[in-house]
Amino acid sequence: MTIWSCTVFQFNPKCQPAAETILSKASRQYLYDVWKRPSDTAEGGFIDEPLQLYVDSVTKGSNRTQIELQLDRESPAYYVRGAEPQRFRIKVRLGLDIFKIPGWPAMVGVYGRYDNTNKCRVALKKVYENETSQGGMPLFSVGFKLAENSDALLQVFPNMRKMRVDGIQGSQIDTAILSGVMLEESPEFQKWVKSEEYSGQVSYFGVTVGEETVVLSTFGNMYSRQGREPRPTNTVLQVLRGLISTNALVYSPTIDSY
Repeated sequence: MTIWSCTVFQFNPKCQPAAETILSKASRQYLYDVWKRPSDTAEGGFIDEPLQLYVDSVTKGSNRTQIELQLDRESPAYYVRGAEPQRFRIKVRLGLDIFKIPGWPAMVGVYGRYDNTNKCRVALKKVYENETSQGGMPLFSVGFKLAENSDALLQVFPNMRKMRVDGIQGSQIDTAILSGVMLEESPEFQKWVKSEEYSGQVSYFGVTVGEETVVLSTFGNMYSRQGREPRPTNTVLQVLRGLISTNALVYSPTIDSY
């Protein structure tokens, strides 16, 4: 078993041609920022550390493109007793899939820790601006409308295994986190998700996809601790198709509001 995590974005149609060209050139690296790292020498001051986005490889298919990336970023603070906290420039590996589903804008799945996938989104924005001399956010955030479309969603992916609901009303319980089998048939699901009197805000559902439980977050992220591969492209595509077919994927149909 392996743990995987994928954050879903939507290509900004205005930026897509140039951004897709940037991502589709293998063996390229792009400077996106310079980090002024505090020097650990007696003189003090700062050291300029270049932060780059690396496109290692690109594999194109009929309805998807698979891209291997690396991203420079600051490390978390590293503590040593009796010394100031230290940070270093590190590289993180990320996978990126471009999905082209008929009738929908191109969707992008970025595989890696949630904070790293969002850093990748910001890095791509800066690279896009540097390469085109134009402003714009190439990747829009998306969301998953879980509670509002739970009936249709659970027909596509039955056997809910996990659930979290926050802000439960009219109860001494503020947050409920449940795990089990067929939770959609439990009294707690009816009370905390469906009831107008008690229901709260759904943070995530853990639904059954094939032989694994995939946790869907309202913030456009999905993950599993039961994966058979670190980059489950087919599973992510299956979930995206299910979200689209049930109107549970929230995306930007135009860029007029941005």
